[in-house]
Amino acid sequence: VAYLLAFHICFVMFSWTYWKSIFTPPASPCKKFQLSYSDKQRYEMEERPDAQKQILVEIAKKLPIFTRAQSGGKFV
Repeated sequence: VAYLLAFHICFVMFSWTYWKSIFTPPASPCKKFQLSYSDKQRYEMEERPDAQKQILVEIAKKLPIFTRAQSGGKFV
């Protein structure tokens, strides 16, 4: 009886999460994480891969992302 109860509880949780993951529409990133029109044009006009990478690095430095160290200090 205990195994049947545990199985059905796990089965219901699995079914619920599967249902939610299949029928929940995907989310899109916030506008502040998308490339601006000018940055996108600049990236697409550049043909060299190393220059494209440099453009993306410059854009990434402007993003509002902060990482915390294990000690609690901030990295920017």
